[in-house]
Amino acid sequence: MTARMRLGLVFGFCIGAGVAVQARINGALGMRLHDGIAAATVSFGTGLVVLAAAFAASGRLRAGLAAVRRALGEGQLRGWQLLGGLFGAFFVASQGLTVAAIGVTAFTVAAVAGQLLSSLAV
Repeated sequence: MTARMRLGLVFGFCIGAGVAVQARINGALGMRLHDGIAAATVSFGTGLVVLAAAFAASGRLRAGLAAVRRALGEGQLRGWQLLGGLFGAFFVASQGLTVAAIGVTAFTVAAVAGQLLSSLAV
């Protein structure tokens, strides 16, 4: 196993653990605000601020965004291929709306089941 593969497994594990933490945070925030969509907005707003700071500091990230724009303009990248963020927003909104009612474990089991079924379809 290469170092890159090991690093990918470690990152995958950490992200998996982070999803449960994120679900708990967004669920609690949604319950406190009495609005799961507002909780998702706060979550994405925080992420947007962090990403904006990263873009401001990194020429490599800015060059990557320029490459995406160029690929869209040249037809090498289709608009629908940018919908990952939309699905991410739906995921976070779902956390804020449901985790307080069903719990982190049930939400995570449902999310993983959905991922397994959709990966079979893909």
